Amino acid sequence: MSNIAALYANALPDLTLAISRGTATTTTSSEADVSTLESSPTNFINSDFRAAAKISREAANNAISALALLQTVRDAYTRIDALLATLESLADSADDSDVSTVDRAILNQQFSNTRDDIDAIANDTEFHNTAILNTNKTFDFSIGTGGTAGDTVSISLISVLSGGLETGLDSADLTTQANAAAATTLITTAQGNLDVRQATVDITATRLTYAARQLARAEEVDSNESQVKRVGVQVPNTVDINIHFAKAAQNLFLVNSNRLVDILA
Repeated sequence: MSNIAALYANALPDLTLAISRGTATTTTSSEADVSTLESSPTNFINSDFRAAAKISREAANNAISALALLQTVRDAYTRIDALLATLESLADSADDSDVSTVDRAILNQQFSNTRDDIDAIANDTEFHNTAILNTNKTFDFSIGTGGTAGDTVSISLISVLSGGLETGLDSADLTTQANAAAATTLITTAQGNLDVRQATVDITATRLTYAARQLARAEEVDSNESQVKRVGVQVPNTVDINIHFAKAAQNLFLVNSNRLVDILA
């Protein structure tokens, strides 16, 4: 397949081509006739391609923005997960009848400080200067080109303040062995809740990564096709070319250095 044939096959898959011997349909070399290309149906096609490229580009940018949001969330979750492990270790240490009053007080203070670090991450994690993990929030990103509900990805984020990870964790303490045991249960539940949220982020990130790649390819194709405005071909006087497209809007004009050939609808 020649380069020009390949171009048509990619840009206009529904065209049919018939070539028969005869006299060229229309020929001219006047500047006036060539200038009609500026208002020809070709420009309509180019406008469609440019519009499609713009939509693909915007959708790709939205997908990339959504991925950036998810990466920010993922980093915060990783840090909080490590802090929850520290809380678990402190609670396990305090859940022992042999722990002295002084040691228990130290463990309780460390527990409180670590929990404050979790809350600080929740309060300080931002996306575009907006805190995203200290309350429940939903972000919608349009990543499709069809303008339908299925083209939108909604990312729902739940507060990861200590009380948001598990009710009661924000007020737990290690002042007694019983309290330490209760804190351990709360921490285990909080870790499970965080694991579920991390899994959701990973699944959504995988979908968005695929979408971003596909949209980038679509934008490249649409951008290339939007450049199709004049196609130079040699048209012998003994060849009659009739190219018929399924859609009237797909009329084209082929131009060589000597003549204009009208492609019939």
